[in-house]
Amino acid sequence: MLGAVELQTAAGMALPSILVQPKRLALLAYIALSAPDGFVRRDLLLPLLWPDLDNARARNALNKAVHHIRQALGDGVLINRGDEELGLAPGRFLCDAVDFERASDREAWSEALRFYRGDLLPGLYLSSAPAFEEWLERERSRLKRLGARTARRAAEARAAEGDVAGAAEAARFAVVLEPDDEPAVRRLIALLDQQGDRAGAMRVYEDLESRLRREFEVEPDAETRALRDAIGLRSAPTVDNPTRPPRFPAPAPPSDSVGPASESTPASRRPITARTALWILGAAALVALLAVGVLRDRSADDLPPAGTALAVLPFAPSSPDTALVRYGRDLMVLVSARLDGIAGIEVIDPIAVLAHVDVRPTLLTSSRLSAELRALGATRVLEGSLVRVGDQL
Repeated sequence: MLGAVELQTAAGMALPSILVQPKRLALLAYIALSAPDGFVRRDLLLPLLWPDLDNARARNALNKAVHHIRQALGDGVLINRGDEELGLAPGRFLCDAVDFERASDREAWSEALRFYRGDLLPGLYLSSAPAFEEWLERERSRLKRLGARTARRAAEARAAEGDVAGAAEAARFAVVLEPDDEPAVRRLIALLDQQGDRAGAMRVYEDLESRLRREFEVEPDAETRALRDAIGLRSAPTVDNPTRPPRFPAPAPPSDSVGPASESTPASRRPITARTALWILGAAALVALLAVGVLRDRSADDLPPAGTALAVLPFAPSSPDTALVRYGRDLMVLVSARLDGIAGIEVIDPIAVLAHVDVRPTLLTSSRLSAELRALGATRVLEGSLVRVGDQL
Protein backbone atom coordinates (compact mmCIF):
# COMPACT_ATOMS: atom_id res chain seq x y z
CA MET A 1 0.00 0.00 0.00
CA LEU A 2 3.00 2.32 0.39
CA GLY A 3 4.30 3.74 -2.87
CA ALA A 4 2.36 1.24 -4.96
CA VAL A 5 -0.86 -0.73 -4.58
CA GLU A 6 -0.22 -4.45 -4.91
CA LEU A 7 -2.26 -7.37 -3.64
CA GLN A 8 -1.20 -10.98 -4.02
CA THR A 9 -1.45 -14.36 -2.40
CA ALA A 10 1.34 -16.02 -0.43
CA ALA A 11 2.26 -17.86 -3.62
CA GLY A 12 2.69 -14.54 -5.46
CA MET A 13 -0.54 -14.64 -7.48
CA ALA A 14 -2.00 -11.18 -8.15
CA LEU A 15 -5.56 -10.42 -7.02
CA PRO A 16 -6.87 -7.87 -9.55
CA SER A 17 -10.53 -8.36 -8.69
CA ILE A 18 -10.05 -6.21 -5.57
CA LEU A 19 -7.68 -3.65 -7.08
CA VAL A 20 -9.99 -2.80 -9.99
CA GLN A 21 -12.86 -1.97 -7.63
CA PRO A 22 -11.93 1.16 -5.59
CA LYS A 23 -14.49 0.57 -2.84
CA ARG A 24 -13.39 -2.99 -2.26
CA LEU A 25 -9.80 -1.79 -2.00
CA ALA A 26 -10.86 1.07 0.27
CA LEU A 27 -12.78 -1.32 2.54
CA LEU A 28 -9.85 -3.73 2.83
CA ALA A 29 -7.36 -0.92 3.42
CA TYR A 30 -9.48 0.73 6.11
CA ILE A 31 -9.91 -2.52 8.05
CA ALA A 32 -6.19 -3.36 7.73
CA LEU A 33 -4.97 0.07 8.90
CA SER A 34 -7.56 1.15 11.44
CA ALA A 35 -7.78 -2.22 13.22
CA PRO A 36 -4.67 -4.29 12.45
CA ASP A 37 -5.20 -6.39 15.58
CA GLY A 38 -8.93 -5.93 16.04
CA PHE A 39 -12.29 -5.40 14.39
CA VAL A 40 -14.31 -2.62 12.79
CA ARG A 41 -18.05 -2.22 13.27
CA ARG A 42 -20.18 -2.47 10.15
CA ASP A 43 -22.25 0.56 11.14
CA LEU A 44 -19.04 2.65 11.01
CA LEU A 45 -18.23 1.43 7.51
CA LEU A 46 -21.64 2.30 6.03
CA PRO A 47 -21.46 6.13 6.18
CA LEU A 48 -17.72 6.02 5.50
CA LEU A 49 -18.01 4.29 2.11
CA TRP A 50 -21.68 4.55 1.08
CA PRO A 51 -22.89 7.89 2.47
CA ASP A 52 -25.36 8.45 -0.39
CA LEU A 53 -27.31 5.21 0.26
CA ASP A 54 -29.94 4.52 2.89
CA ASN A 55 -29.08 2.01 5.60
CA ALA A 56 -30.56 -1.05 3.88
CA ARG A 57 -28.93 -0.40 0.51
CA ALA A 58 -25.62 0.48 2.17
CA ARG A 59 -25.63 -2.79 4.11
CA ASN A 60 -26.36 -4.69 0.93
CA ALA A 61 -23.42 -2.96 -0.81
CA LEU A 62 -21.13 -3.78 2.14
CA ASN A 63 -22.19 -7.43 2.12
CA LYS A 64 -21.43 -7.71 -1.60
CA ALA A 65 -18.00 -6.12 -1.16
CA VAL A 66 -17.20 -8.48 1.74
CA HIS A 67 -18.29 -11.46 -0.36
CA HIS A 68 -15.99 -10.50 -3.26
CA ILE A 69 -13.03 -9.85 -0.94
CA ARG A 70 -13.48 -13.24 0.74
CA GLN A 71 -13.62 -14.96 -2.61
CA ALA A 72 -10.34 -13.30 -3.64
CA LEU A 73 -8.45 -13.75 -0.36
CA GLY A 74 -9.71 -17.21 0.50
CA ASP A 75 -11.43 -18.55 3.59
CA GLY A 76 -10.41 -17.42 7.05
CA VAL A 77 -8.74 -14.09 6.11
CA LEU A 78 -11.55 -11.53 6.39
CA ILE A 79 -13.43 -12.74 9.46
CA ASN A 80 -16.44 -11.77 11.58
CA ARG A 81 -16.83 -11.21 15.28
CA GLY A 82 -20.52 -11.65 15.80
CA ASP A 83 -22.80 -10.14 13.17
CA GLU A 84 -21.63 -6.54 13.37
CA GLU A 85 -17.81 -6.57 13.28
CA LEU A 86 -15.23 -7.31 10.61
CA GLY A 87 -11.49 -7.91 10.95
CA LEU A 88 -8.47 -9.58 9.42
CA ALA A 89 -7.21 -12.85 10.92
CA PRO A 90 -3.81 -12.40 12.63
CA GLY A 91 -0.97 -13.77 10.52
CA ARG A 92 -3.16 -14.31 7.46
CA PHE A 93 -2.91 -10.82 5.91
CA LEU A 94 0.36 -8.87 5.72
CA CYS A 95 0.36 -5.13 5.04
CA ASP A 96 3.49 -3.04 4.47
CA ALA A 97 1.97 0.03 6.14
CA VAL A 98 1.25 -1.96 9.30
CA ASP A 99 4.71 -3.56 9.25
CA PHE A 100 6.26 -0.11 8.78
CA GLU A 101 4.55 1.27 11.88
CA ARG A 102 5.41 -1.77 13.98
CA ALA A 103 9.09 -1.59 13.01
CA SER A 104 9.12 2.13 13.83
CA ASP A 105 7.54 1.43 17.21
CA ARG A 106 10.39 -1.02 17.91
CA GLU A 107 12.88 1.67 16.80
CA ALA A 108 14.15 -0.69 14.10
CA TRP A 109 14.71 2.33 11.90
CA SER A 110 16.48 0.77 8.93
CA GLU A 111 14.01 -2.12 8.80
CA ALA A 112 11.08 0.31 8.93
CA LEU A 113 12.59 2.41 6.17
CA ARG A 114 12.56 -0.58 3.82
CA PHE A 115 8.77 -0.73 4.11
CA TYR A 116 8.15 2.95 3.39
CA ARG A 117 8.32 3.24 -0.41
CA GLY A 118 6.06 6.27 -0.86
CA ASP A 119 2.60 7.68 -0.20
CA LEU A 120 -0.20 5.50 1.11
CA LEU A 121 -2.52 4.11 -1.61
CA PRO A 122 -1.38 6.44 -4.38
CA GLY A 123 -4.02 7.01 -7.01
CA LEU A 124 -6.95 5.90 -4.86
CA TYR A 125 -9.70 8.53 -4.70
CA LEU A 126 -13.37 8.12 -3.85
CA SER A 127 -15.21 11.31 -4.71
CA SER A 128 -18.49 9.71 -3.59
CA ALA A 129 -17.09 9.03 -0.10
CA PRO A 130 -15.71 12.33 1.32
CA ALA A 131 -15.34 10.93 4.85
CA PHE A 132 -13.08 8.17 3.53
CA GLU A 133 -11.14 10.73 1.50
CA GLU A 134 -10.52 12.80 4.64
CA TRP A 135 -9.39 9.73 6.57
CA LEU A 136 -7.09 8.65 3.74
CA GLU A 137 -5.50 12.11 3.48
CA ARG A 138 -4.88 12.17 7.25
CA GLU A 139 -3.30 8.72 7.09
CA ARG A 140 -1.13 9.69 4.13
CA SER A 141 0.15 12.76 5.97
CA ARG A 142 0.69 10.88 9.23
CA LEU A 143 2.63 8.06 7.62
CA LYS A 144 4.68 10.50 5.55
CA ARG A 145 5.70 12.36 8.72
CA LEU A 146 6.54 9.05 10.36
CA GLY A 147 8.53 8.11 7.26
CA ALA A 148 10.58 11.30 7.51
CA ARG A 149 11.18 10.75 11.23
CA THR A 150 12.19 7.15 10.58
CA ALA A 151 14.61 8.26 7.86
CA ARG A 152 16.19 10.81 10.23
CA ARG A 153 16.58 8.22 12.97
CA ALA A 154 18.00 5.69 10.50
CA ALA A 155 20.54 8.31 9.41
CA GLU A 156 21.55 8.88 13.04
CA ALA A 157 21.91 5.17 13.72
CA ARG A 158 23.97 4.54 10.60
CA ALA A 159 26.22 7.53 11.27
CA ALA A 160 26.85 6.26 14.80
CA GLU A 161 27.88 2.91 13.31
CA GLY A 162 30.30 4.64 10.95
CA ASP A 163 28.16 4.02 7.84
CA VAL A 164 28.36 7.55 6.43
CA ALA A 165 27.13 6.55 2.96
CA GLY A 166 24.08 4.79 4.42
CA ALA A 167 23.44 7.74 6.73
CA ALA A 168 23.53 10.14 3.79
CA GLU A 169 21.12 7.93 1.83
CA ALA A 170 18.62 7.92 4.71
CA ALA A 171 19.08 11.65 5.33
CA ARG A 172 18.39 12.37 1.66
CA PHE A 173 15.14 10.38 1.84
CA ALA A 174 14.11 12.40 4.92
CA VAL A 175 14.63 15.60 2.92
CA VAL A 176 12.62 14.23 0.00
CA LEU A 177 9.71 13.55 2.36
CA GLU A 178 9.97 16.86 4.25
CA PRO A 179 11.85 19.38 2.09
CA ASP A 180 10.88 22.24 4.45
CA ASP A 181 12.74 20.66 7.39
CA GLU A 182 15.87 22.83 7.22
CA PRO A 183 17.70 21.07 10.10
CA ALA A 184 17.27 17.83 8.13
CA VAL A 185 18.72 19.55 5.06
CA ARG A 186 21.71 20.70 7.12
CA ARG A 187 22.15 17.16 8.37
CA LEU A 188 22.25 15.89 4.78
CA ILE A 189 24.71 18.60 3.73
CA ALA A 190 27.02 17.75 6.63
CA LEU A 191 26.88 14.02 5.88
CA LEU A 192 27.65 14.54 2.20
CA ASP A 193 30.57 16.74 3.21
CA GLN A 194 31.77 14.10 5.66
CA GLN A 195 31.48 11.52 2.88
CA GLY A 196 33.70 13.71 0.69
CA ASP A 197 30.93 14.70 -1.71
CA ARG A 198 31.26 18.46 -1.29
CA ALA A 199 29.84 19.13 -4.76
CA GLY A 200 26.74 17.15 -3.79
CA ALA A 201 26.51 19.04 -0.50
CA MET A 202 26.61 22.36 -2.33
CA ARG A 203 23.92 21.20 -4.77
CA VAL A 204 21.63 20.34 -1.86
CA TYR A 205 22.21 23.82 -0.43
CA GLU A 206 21.55 25.48 -3.79
CA ASP A 207 18.32 23.53 -4.23
CA LEU A 208 17.17 24.64 -0.78
CA GLU A 209 18.16 28.26 -1.41
CA SER A 210 16.37 28.33 -4.77
CA ARG A 211 13.19 26.80 -3.38
CA LEU A 212 13.05 29.10 -0.34
CA ARG A 213 13.49 32.16 -2.54
CA ARG A 214 10.91 30.99 -5.05
CA GLU A 215 8.21 29.78 -2.65
CA PHE A 216 8.73 31.90 0.49
CA GLU A 217 10.97 34.80 -0.61
CA VAL A 218 13.40 34.11 2.25
CA GLU A 219 17.00 32.97 2.60
CA PRO A 220 18.22 29.81 4.35
CA ASP A 221 18.88 30.13 8.08
CA ALA A 222 22.15 31.56 9.32
CA GLU A 223 23.31 28.11 10.47
CA THR A 224 22.73 26.69 6.99
CA ARG A 225 24.57 29.55 5.31
CA ALA A 226 27.47 29.17 7.75
CA LEU A 227 27.66 25.46 6.93
CA ARG A 228 27.77 26.27 3.21
CA ASP A 229 30.52 28.86 3.74
CA ALA A 230 32.57 26.45 5.84
CA ILE A 231 32.37 23.73 3.20
CA GLY A 232 33.31 26.22 0.50
CA LEU A 233 36.29 27.48 2.47
CA ARG A 234 37.41 23.97 3.30
CA SER A 235 37.53 23.12 -0.39
CA ALA A 236 39.85 26.07 -1.10
CA PRO A 237 43.63 25.75 -0.53
CA THR A 238 45.29 27.71 2.28
CA VAL A 239 47.80 30.51 1.65
CA ASP A 240 50.60 28.79 3.62
CA ASN A 241 50.20 25.48 1.81
CA PRO A 242 48.17 25.79 -1.40
CA THR A 243 48.22 22.05 -2.03
CA ARG A 244 46.65 21.08 1.28
CA PRO A 245 43.16 22.25 2.33
CA PRO A 246 42.64 23.11 6.01
CA ARG A 247 41.16 20.40 8.22
CA PHE A 248 38.33 22.80 8.95
CA PRO A 249 38.02 26.58 8.59
CA ALA A 250 36.99 29.36 10.87
CA PRO A 251 34.10 31.44 9.49
CA ALA A 252 35.01 34.70 7.78
CA PRO A 253 34.50 37.69 10.11
CA PRO A 254 31.60 39.97 9.17
CA SER A 255 32.31 43.22 7.34
CA ASP A 256 32.60 46.44 9.32
CA SER A 257 30.39 48.12 6.76
CA VAL A 258 27.34 46.12 7.71
CA GLY A 259 24.82 48.32 9.47
CA PRO A 260 21.87 47.53 11.74
CA ALA A 261 19.02 45.53 10.31
CA SER A 262 15.68 47.08 9.48
CA GLU A 263 12.73 46.56 11.78
CA SER A 264 11.16 44.17 9.27
CA THR A 265 14.19 41.86 9.12
CA PRO A 266 13.67 38.66 11.17
CA ALA A 267 16.13 38.27 14.04
CA SER A 268 17.52 35.05 12.60
CA ARG A 269 18.36 36.84 9.32
CA ARG A 270 19.97 39.98 10.81
CA PRO A 271 23.69 40.50 10.16
CA ILE A 272 26.30 40.55 12.89
CA THR A 273 27.67 44.06 13.48
CA ALA A 274 31.39 44.83 13.57
CA ARG A 275 31.19 45.32 17.33
CA THR A 276 29.68 41.88 17.82
CA ALA A 277 32.20 40.34 15.44
CA LEU A 278 35.09 41.77 17.48
CA TRP A 279 33.45 40.50 20.66
CA ILE A 280 33.14 37.00 19.21
CA LEU A 281 36.76 36.98 18.05
CA GLY A 282 37.99 38.20 21.44
CA ALA A 283 35.80 35.75 23.31
CA ALA A 284 37.04 32.90 21.14
CA ALA A 285 40.66 33.78 21.92
CA LEU A 286 39.92 34.00 25.65
CA VAL A 287 38.02 30.71 25.76
CA ALA A 288 40.76 28.97 23.78
CA LEU A 289 43.43 30.32 26.13
CA LEU A 290 41.53 29.18 29.22
CA ALA A 291 40.87 25.74 27.72
CA VAL A 292 44.55 25.27 26.87
CA GLY A 293 45.50 26.34 30.38
CA VAL A 294 43.15 23.82 31.95
CA LEU A 295 44.51 20.98 29.80
CA ARG A 296 48.14 21.97 30.42
CA ASP A 297 47.58 22.02 34.19
CA ARG A 298 46.58 18.37 34.11
CA SER A 299 49.06 15.56 34.50
CA ALA A 300 49.99 13.36 31.58
CA ASP A 301 47.86 10.58 33.04
CA ASP A 302 44.78 12.82 32.78
CA LEU A 303 45.23 13.58 29.09
CA PRO A 304 43.17 11.60 26.57
CA PRO A 305 44.84 8.65 24.88
CA ALA A 306 46.03 8.82 21.29
CA GLY A 307 43.24 8.92 18.73
CA THR A 308 40.80 10.78 20.99
CA ALA A 309 39.65 14.35 20.58
CA LEU A 310 37.80 17.30 22.06
CA ALA A 311 34.30 18.28 20.90
CA VAL A 312 33.43 21.97 21.24
CA LEU A 313 29.67 22.49 21.54
CA PRO A 314 27.74 25.58 20.48
CA PHE A 315 27.68 28.09 23.31
CA ALA A 316 24.18 27.85 24.74
CA PRO A 317 22.03 31.01 24.82
CA SER A 318 20.50 31.96 28.15
CA SER A 319 17.23 32.85 26.40
CA PRO A 320 15.44 31.72 23.21
CA ASP A 321 17.09 34.50 21.18
CA THR A 322 17.90 33.55 17.58
CA ALA A 323 20.75 36.07 17.49
CA LEU A 324 22.34 34.46 20.55
CA VAL A 325 21.98 31.03 18.95
CA ARG A 326 23.86 32.30 15.91
CA TYR A 327 26.58 33.95 17.99
CA GLY A 328 26.96 30.76 20.04
CA ARG A 329 27.57 28.69 16.92
CA ASP A 330 29.99 31.23 15.46
CA LEU A 331 31.91 31.24 18.73
CA MET A 332 31.99 27.44 18.71
CA VAL A 333 33.59 27.36 15.24
CA LEU A 334 36.13 30.04 16.14
CA VAL A 335 37.12 28.33 19.40
CA SER A 336 37.47 25.02 17.55
CA ALA A 337 39.77 26.63 14.98
CA ARG A 338 41.92 28.33 17.63
CA LEU A 339 42.25 25.25 19.85
CA ASP A 340 42.99 22.71 17.13
CA GLY A 341 46.66 21.69 17.23
CA ILE A 342 47.58 23.71 20.36
CA ALA A 343 49.33 21.65 23.06
CA GLY A 344 48.51 18.47 21.16
CA ILE A 345 44.76 19.09 21.24
CA GLU A 346 42.79 17.53 18.40
CA VAL A 347 39.37 19.13 17.92
CA ILE A 348 36.42 17.40 16.29
CA ASP A 349 35.30 19.13 13.09
CA PRO A 350 32.61 21.62 14.21
CA ILE A 351 30.55 20.88 11.10
CA ALA A 352 30.29 17.23 12.16
CA VAL A 353 29.33 18.30 15.69
CA LEU A 354 26.71 20.76 14.39
CA ALA A 355 25.13 18.00 12.33
CA HIS A 356 24.43 16.05 15.54
CA VAL A 357 23.40 19.13 17.53
CA ASP A 358 20.67 19.84 14.98
CA VAL A 359 19.24 16.33 15.39
CA ARG A 360 19.81 15.32 19.04
CA PRO A 361 20.63 18.47 21.03
CA THR A 362 19.58 17.01 24.38
CA LEU A 363 22.21 14.28 24.21
CA LEU A 364 25.17 16.62 23.88
CA THR A 365 26.09 17.33 27.50
CA SER A 366 29.34 17.28 29.41
CA SER A 367 28.00 14.62 31.79
CA ARG A 368 27.27 12.07 29.08
CA LEU A 369 28.79 12.07 25.61
CA SER A 370 26.32 11.02 22.95
CA ALA A 371 26.95 7.88 20.95
CA GLU A 372 27.36 10.07 17.89
CA LEU A 373 30.22 12.08 19.39
CA ARG A 374 31.89 8.98 20.74
CA ALA A 375 31.79 7.55 17.23
CA LEU A 376 33.62 10.68 16.07
CA GLY A 377 36.36 9.96 18.63
CA ALA A 378 35.47 12.59 21.23
CA THR A 379 36.23 11.87 24.89
CA ARG A 380 35.92 15.44 26.18
CA VAL A 381 33.43 18.22 25.66
CA LEU A 382 33.93 21.96 25.93
CA GLU A 383 30.70 23.86 26.43
CA GLY A 384 29.71 27.33 27.57
CA SER A 385 26.83 29.78 27.58
CA LEU A 386 26.00 33.26 26.34
CA VAL A 387 24.08 35.76 28.47
CA ARG A 388 22.61 39.02 27.21
CA VAL A 389 22.39 41.82 29.79
CA GLY A 390 20.84 44.85 28.18
CA ASP A 391 22.85 45.46 25.02
CA GLN A 392 25.88 43.62 26.38
CA LEU A 393 26.90 39.97 25.86
